[in-house]
Amino acid sequence: MNLGETMRQDWDERARKDAFHYIASWRKDWTEESFFQSGEEDYQRLVAPVMERLQWDPKGKDMLELGCGAGRMTRTFAQKFLHVYACDVSTEMLGHAKALFSRSV
Repeated sequence: MNLGETMRQDWDERARKDAFHYIASWRKDWTEESFFQSGEEDYQRLVAPVMERLQWDPKGKDMLELGCGAGRMTRTFAQKFLHVYACDVSTEMLGHAKALFSRSV
């Protein structure tokens, strides 16, 4: 088995156990609402200041998010960018992200 397959299997298993925890382990009692709110907060704290400093507006632009996990920040990116292409090594994490996103639309 190669390293990529081993990594995928490891992350798939984590996603089956508790996807929210393995994406954001600083909290044990995640709800969907608090999980996605933390993604919004990190966007405001980490991403928005860089875009402001660069005077770069994401409106009308596409974005590639590598390592999206269960989509904690994807929802916020989708509100800012025209399109977000979210990728992850774990098909289980992607399944969680798709299910959660479809409930929020």
